Amino acid sequence: MSTPVLEVRGVTKTFPAKRDLMGRVQTRVHAVVNVDLEIGSGETLGLVGESGSGKSTLGRVVLRLTDPDEGRIVLDGDDITELKGATLRRARRKMQMVFQDPFSSLDPSWLVADIVGEPLRAHLGLRRSERNERVTELLGRVGLEPEHRRRYAYEFSGGQRQRIAIARALAAEPELVVCDEPVSALDVSTQAQVLTLLEELQERLGLSYLFIAHDLAVVHHVSDRIAVMYLGRIAESASADDVYQRPRHPYTAALLSAIPHPDPRARKERILLSGEIPSPIDPPSGCRFHPRCPYAMDVCREVEPELRAYGGTTVACHLHDHGPHLDGETVLDLPVTVH
Repeated sequence: MSTPVLEVRGVTKTFPAKRDLMGRVQTRVHAVVNVDLEIGSGETLGLVGESGSGKSTLGRVVLRLTDPDEGRIVLDGDDITELKGATLRRARRKMQMVFQDPFSSLDPSWLVADIVGEPLRAHLGLRRSERNERVTELLGRVGLEPEHRRRYAYEFSGGQRQRIAIARALAAEPELVVCDEPVSALDVSTQAQVLTLLEELQERLGLSYLFIAHDLAVVHHVSDRIAVMYLGRIAESASADDVYQRPRHPYTAALLSAIPHPDPRARKERILLSGEIPSPIDPPSGCRFHPRCPYAMDVCREVEPELRAYGGTTVACHLHDHGPHLDGETVLDLPVTVH
């Protein structure tokens, strides 16, 4: 891979959960813990996990909408971790976000021309006549009509609103777009339309995506690589096909086993996880997944596994260190088959 568009190195983010009477922090939410990832030019990295796993927080940290406690964020080879003010604003032109809910991410009191045109004013300094021309072009790019710029966001359907949000994200001509659950609030047919649009825009403009979702089937469809996140940490990362066809982490296997199959005759063993995801305020010792893992060993309860490479997959799981070996390579065959 050439120089990545985005590099995240050792990023940690916590939030105060409880303070004493003097305002001192007593407990903290460990939202993101020592995360590494990178995204190449024109590549889509899918980030998946249950609600509360830290996916959206990581996306906001990447865009510097919230500051990391530790670690570095490198965009196009430039460290943007400590940037402030106008310098950070210039860097943000290269990275934009499409939020989950198009009903709340667009100001209902603004015309579409102003919603899509604001980045053109703030980042590119275009005058109104130039903005109007560019807004018309951007709306056409996402499948909307020129007259739509004279209407308010609340007058559109959910799918149309998300197209407006995508047009707004494209206005600053970014290299990286963080898509935070961009289709989860839409019906199935509209989801397919928006996903197709994102793929077409990526091919045409050379965009890189960080695609955040909880649905592995959707993520597999759009991603080149997938990173699976659990309770603030990366559990597994590999190519989309490798994750989907041969999961190396029990959590990934459980997520895959829950995907419904369109053919009711296709048999697939379901991996049931006990309990709920633990609290990020007081995460478990050792491997954070061990209280729910059907394969947990004593070492899992005591020692936190490190991310290690096995072939083309990077995985944090003790089963690979203590499991069967074949020709010098640790092998874990999890009981899940994806057709």
